[in-house]
Amino acid sequence: MGSSEEGENMNDPVPEAERTDLSRLIEDGVRRGVARALAEHKKAGRSIVVMHEGKIVELSADEIPDTDVEDDPPNEGHRLRVL
Repeated sequence: MGSSEEGENMNDPVPEAERTDLSRLIEDGVRRGVARALAEHKKAGRSIVVMHEGKIVELSADEIPDTDVEDDPPNEGHRLRVL
């Protein structure tokens, strides 16, 4: 990991075949958590700070992309629960 070998995606360093069900659930929970946080900031009119093209940039609430948090299906069928 960490090297830029051919075929390795730095945003997805673990090949799909090596992922466990648990790691998929964790990744899904993190993505949904970030989406919910973005939606909360946008709704409350708060800005966020992100890194874009190597620079730190502040996005106003209006510039925060819309997320489909309302259509977020609950994770059923396992013991992990996202609050």
